[in-house]
Amino acid sequence: MKPLELIPDIRTRCNSTFYMIERAFCLREPLYNLAAADKELSLYLLNSIEWNKLKKRQSLLECFQKATIEISSEKSPTLGQTVPIYNYLIDNIEDFLEEATRSDDIINAANNAKNKLQQYYPSSDGLVYVIATIIDLRHKLQYYIDNEFEVGYIDTYKKQIKELWLTEYKPKNNENDNQNNNNQSSLAAYMFKKRKTSFTNELEAYLSEPPENFNMDVLAFWKVHENKFPNLFKMARDFLAIPGTSVPVERVFSGVMDLITQRRCSLNPEMIRKLMYLKAWLKYKNTN
Repeated sequence: MKPLELIPDIRTRCNSTFYMIERAFCLREPLYNLAAADKELSLYLLNSIEWNKLKKRQSLLECFQKATIEISSEKSPTLGQTVPIYNYLIDNIEDFLEEATRSDDIINAANNAKNKLQQYYPSSDGLVYVIATIIDLRHKLQYYIDNEFEVGYIDTYKKQIKELWLTEYKPKNNENDNQNNNNQSSLAAYMFKKRKTSFTNELEAYLSEPPENFNMDVLAFWKVHENKFPNLFKMARDFLAIPGTSVPVERVFSGVMDLITQRRCSLNPEMIRKLMYLKAWLKYKNTN
């Protein structure tokens, strides 16, 4: 069995308070035995009331720990998770406040956390967040419907993605296409016309299908359905490539220290970029 150590609370490290409390509960009995056997350490023994307070803090912080892991993932797109995670955190804090007693000193902290989330929540109405949520096959527009967003908001979101589709991604009929169609046999022209019509209705076809299971691999889905939604695939590629946080990017840059060393310091920028891409791709492939 691997020996466990206490985890310190570090203000600059995400969720360190949660992990500190979690480890303390894991080592509660050994900590008690150690402190009880030492006169100086016995001054720091926690009573049952103090342990209960720690448990409440852990229950509040747990939702932030789960949200951080989800939004910081390197294995799947995260921008489309931003809006659901905002709502997940706010709902959990509200549930916590309903169950907490007025004398609990953690209520102020919970209210401050809720106010901070609500301060930034309007930013989730930005175009990139809306498109990323809808183009995430686990959510689509159905997410907003299931979570009882106002009809006006849902109509606006649908209008935004349709406008983007029409202006940037919907295939356009140009003169060359028309000329090529005229030169084709009537049967070939008819068949390609049908295919083109289906391509122009890609967005409606995508939105008409129900959301996929939450455990679905989003990247794998779009790769498999690239031929079915060739133009919508481009939209998914553009928006789902945006990380929800800077954590994955920071991890990539941290890995450069293993790539550029004293014995290998003359690589040009383009080669470094390609090696970083290759390393990230291999890491993703090996974990899937």
